[in-house]
Amino acid sequence: MKIICWITLCDDDNPAVFAELCKRFPWGKRNSLFLSEYPIEATETNDVLRLLEQQGMRPASRSKYPRSSEEYGLQYRYEYDRSDYEQAELLIPMPKASVGQVVTRSAKGLLKLEGHAYRKAYSIACANWPWRVVSDRVKKAIEDAGLSHAVFRPTDKEDENDRTEGITVWELTSDFILPPLSPRGTAVHNDGTPFSGDYGKGFQLEEGFFSFPELHYTRSSLVEAGPFDFGLTRELYGGDHPRLITSQRFYQLCAKLKIRTEWIPVRIDPN
Repeated sequence: MKIICWITLCDDDNPAVFAELCKRFPWGKRNSLFLSEYPIEATETNDVLRLLEQQGMRPASRSKYPRSSEEYGLQYRYEYDRSDYEQAELLIPMPKASVGQVVTRSAKGLLKLEGHAYRKAYSIACANWPWRVVSDRVKKAIEDAGLSHAVFRPTDKEDENDRTEGITVWELTSDFILPPLSPRGTAVHNDGTPFSGDYGKGFQLEEGFFSFPELHYTRSSLVEAGPFDFGLTRELYGGDHPRLITSQRFYQLCAKLKIRTEWIPVRIDPN
């Protein structure tokens, strides 16, 4: 696992500092954006951060926007490899394939997908970002493997008048609710204020400057909850949707089926 450090500054955030960054580090200029994207320990990262500090700049809070002229964007991102996936007991599937960026639900609670989603058989794909859909082949493989707590829900066409025949697309979800996350991360509302328990104001985790904080559970809470291969977080991200968490058994099944997708390991901490 590596930690990648993203440092950004737009030309209209602070024109003078933007010009100095582009002069000193021309490799980071992207038209009106300066972008440094290197491992956190890299010389390039340290040199850029040193210059920004010398210019009196500070990193902006993740939840604060717009920035002041004395702030720059800073984000850390985990970058995993196969050994990280193989060592993790639990993972979040993060397929690159997508069947739609704007996905709603019908009155029956079914995902409503545009017609093109039914014309290409993705093994597993995102529907918007929080939901996962799978093909008939993957549904059958999960059932044949006896993986527990998988729930498959039919999907619906966005256009009710669309009579195009196509493939079957299933939403992959679960009937298993995980215990609460460990208190390692900081729960906040969408506006960055501490989470009060009101999901109507949104929910997200913050862990320093990480763009996607890892989820942590205590070993004892998972033992008490019991075994599962598919589960949903108790927390509702964005205020209305849980995240799907899967087991190492599902990861191995995807590897056996040669399904290409990325993953985010879920951490299990000692009690």
